[in-house]
Amino acid sequence: MEALRNQNEARKFYREVNNIRRPFNCKNTLVKDEQGQIISEDKEICERWRRYFDGILNVSNPQENVSSEEHQECELHDNQNPPTIEEIRIALNKLKNNKAPGTDNIPAELFKRGGVKLEQQLLDIVDSVWIQEKMPQQ
Repeated sequence: MEALRNQNEARKFYREVNNIRRPFNCKNTLVKDEQGQIISEDKEICERWRRYFDGILNVSNPQENVSSEEHQECELHDNQNPPTIEEIRIALNKLKNNKAPGTDNIPAELFKRGGVKLEQQLLDIVDSVWIQEKMPQQ
């Protein structure tokens, strides 16, 4: 820890401090079944999760569960205008720093500091996707 502090590795230093300060937390793997009874066996827990997601995800007609208000809200969003350059700026500013980059390996900091030219190029891409309603190949 002393070496991290001396090397100005603040993030790593405070991570180590927090690891020392926090006591060990034992994580219990307990789940309740449909009747509210607690299950602790791994196989029973896996089976419970399977039944749970089976009931949620395997619906014959997913549109049955959508209320008419939600359906109208979706239609309203379909009629909106394409995003503006200001909305692109807002979205870029909401990106968090010091996070792992996506599949393109471009960190958020680069997008945030890309300037007006990058913002305009992003707007062109978004407009293209908006109009064609499909993602570009590259």
